[in-house]
Order: sequence, then structure tokens, then C-alpha cells
Amino acid sequence: MVSTAELLDAKAQALGRYGRHIATAMGGEICEWAGGVLCNTRHPFAYRNMVVPLRKLAPQECAELRQLAVDFFAGLNRWVIHSAYPQPLHVDGLFRRIETTPIMWRAADKHLTLSPVPAFSVKEVESNAEMATFERIREVAHGRTWTGTAGGYFDARVLGGGLRCWLGVRDGVAVSTGSVFESDGIALIKNIATLPDCQGQGIGGLMSAHVVNQSSGIAMLDSTLNAQHLYAKLGFEVMGTMEFWKRT
Repeated sequence: MVSTAELLDAKAQALGRYGRHIATAMGGEICEWAGGVLCNTRHPFAYRNMVVPLRKLAPQECAELRQLAVDFFAGLNRWVIHSAYPQPLHVDGLFRRIETTPIMWRAADKHLTLSPVPAFSVKEVESNAEMATFERIREVAHGRTWTGTAGGYFDARVLGGGLRCWLGVRDGVAVSTGSVFESDGIALIKNIATLPDCQGQGIGGLMSAHVVNQSSGIAMLDSTLNAQHLYAKLGFEVMGTMEFWKRT
């Protein structure tokens, strides 16, 4: 039986490897630190420039991390700490927590089968054009805009190295996304998103099931509170809380 502590360690390590992969693919920079890794993709959206603790940090390390990140990101506040470890990073007012999400995992290797949605199919992303469509759908679905800036979208360079992405297509039009990053027996399920007009029709569940079925190992994802019931139906269980922090 794998303990919760072991699962959280595995989640943090996989997230660190994901950050390194994205930064390397996009021609960015990586800074290895005793307590974690800093990954600069040079992306205008802060969440995509990841600071990932790889263990719980001692209080005195928080000030060190803050200064290291300020220097590494050249003073720009376009980075976010992605922490799988609940800890008071706000000590001494160094950081502020901006979001928390449930971390869920699924150990079962049983193939998932859901009721089909009429005229719906899934296509793997292979080109820059398809990656741009993938990014636009995520942008609209999450209400977070990062267009209008050079390099505002990731492109097909990020594909491979453990990362696969898919588009959900209905009546010939792409309406949803999903991806997985696989590394060392962990499958990070990411980017499950559906356009607002197509939500509530079973598409999100089908995309989630497809991504899980295409992956191997222990599946993990960061859910939203609204989607938690959907993932529970697919066999996922809550194992912790993901915390996101920014510099004050």
C-alpha cells in the first residue's frame, strides 16, 4: 500500500519533471535548488513559469526561495509556486496563497468506458496549428487570456518527452482538450477543458476517460471543486491539496 506521503512526493517529483520538460522545450531556463526547481518558460502567464518545491521547506528557506526566484525571473512577478505540500509559505509575508485545488489519484488500471456523445471523437495533437487550437480552447474554457503577447501560446515543441495532448471534436469542430505527462510511473492528467457552450453534455468525462486510458501507471490530477465529483466517478480519490503561491 502506497502512503499519502509517498504519493505527494511522487506528485511533486513528477511536477518538477514536467516543469523542466516545458521550459526546455520552449527554450527557457531551469534553476535547480536544494529544495526544488524553478522553471522559466518565458511565458506571459505566470502559472506557466513554475516554481516547484520537491519537499517541505523549512521556514528559513522561504526567504531564500523568494530571493532566488526574484533573481532568476529577473524581477518579473510572472511565476507561481506549485506546492503539493501544505505549508505556511506566507510566513513573514513573503508569499500569498492565490488558489488551492484537490489533488486526486487513481490506482486502478481498469479501462474506463463511458456512454458516447453523438458525433464526438478525439484526435491527438501533432502540429503547431493543432496546438494553437488546443491553447485557444483552454484559454476560453478557463477565462484566462494570454494572447496578444509574443510567445503567448505553447507550440508543438512541447509534444513528446512524455507529454501527449488531444483535442475533442464534435461535428468537425474542436471543443475540448486533455493531456498527460508520463514520467517514472506517474501520469499527470492535465488540461481537461471544454468550451462553455459544450459543458454539461458528458464531453469532459469522455476526454478524461480517454486520457486516462491512453496513460499507464498511477494517474494524478489537480481537480477543481466543481469537477471533483466527475473524477470521483472515474475512480479518483482525494489524496491532498495543491497550493499555488505568488510573491507578495
